[in-house]
Amino acid sequence: MKKDISPETIANIKSNIRIEDYIKQYIDLKQVGTTLVGLCPFHDEKTPSFKIDTTKNRYHCFGCDATGDLIDFIQMFHKASYQTAVDMAADFGNISVVRQQVSDTIKVFKEYKPIKHAKPFVHPILDMGVYNRYDKRPIKLWEEEGINSKTIDAYNIRYDTLRDRIVYPVYDLHGNLINVKGRTIYEEYKKLNIPKYINYYKVGCMDYLQELNKAQKYVKEKGEMIIFEGIKSCMKAFQLGMRNQVAAETSALTYEQIKLILGFHCDVVIAFDKDKKLEDYYNDNMKLLSRFTNLYYINDTKNLLGDPSEKKSPIDNGLQVWEELYSSRERVID
Repeated sequence: MKKDISPETIANIKSNIRIEDYIKQYIDLKQVGTTLVGLCPFHDEKTPSFKIDTTKNRYHCFGCDATGDLIDFIQMFHKASYQTAVDMAADFGNISVVRQQVSDTIKVFKEYKPIKHAKPFVHPILDMGVYNRYDKRPIKLWEEEGINSKTIDAYNIRYDTLRDRIVYPVYDLHGNLINVKGRTIYEEYKKLNIPKYINYYKVGCMDYLQELNKAQKYVKEKGEMIIFEGIKSCMKAFQLGMRNQVAAETSALTYEQIKLILGFHCDVVIAFDKDKKLEDYYNDNMKLLSRFTNLYYINDTKNLLGDPSEKKSPIDNGLQVWEELYSSRERVID
């Protein structure tokens, strides 16, 4: 049996010491809403990715994934043991440390922390020649949905005659071609047992947002990013004059996408299709997003988009409906 620090002591430290009061001794912090931002002390960087959520009393770096509470920070920053870190925190906050007996087995389980995130996939950069081989022709199927030819050209939408798929380029944040995505033209694809979408090259982790390479300038200017599910919604928004929109291409944002979003220090509006409810996509990654930025979502309480079975995007019924949905967007509070 060994002596361990009592849970009451830990709770006392976490509730009575503001993490920012300790950390600001070592790094400069800038206030952004309820978040404090600064250069990460755990790796070299020029753009601040180290954030403190003052409502949660926790920190997270979106550059190196360092995360935790005050005790975690002290352990990592000072390369201290858990016991030493608690003593240092208690000394900083003038808190008495109470120790109790605990078995070695329990101690091992308490200190075990699983690895949560795998190493990111490195996308190969593709030559535009692999995309330019696809046909540049009118996309009647999308034009019938209200997407005009100018918008189709602006998004460089093409056609794969071999697979009967509408294709579009996938770019990383720097405008490099990293994939080609194809959508079947057959609406009864489920009966035909074929996938609705396919990636022509290896995807790896979803660490990109479709069209962010073009939208990033406007996201920074407006301080807001609107996230639709698919590229067609982005295109329809483009026709209505919007420029700060991207497509997640998934209804469950990945950790890598969250890191990318938070790098813009902007408000975020989730504008997923009508059939998706908040509880359907509000996963742990999304919770992380809500802690470090102002997160909103479109909630069609007035049924402006019709029945959920139609799976309409918030942009599908035109500008007036979109503006009403946007003006009544709801804040996500975790």
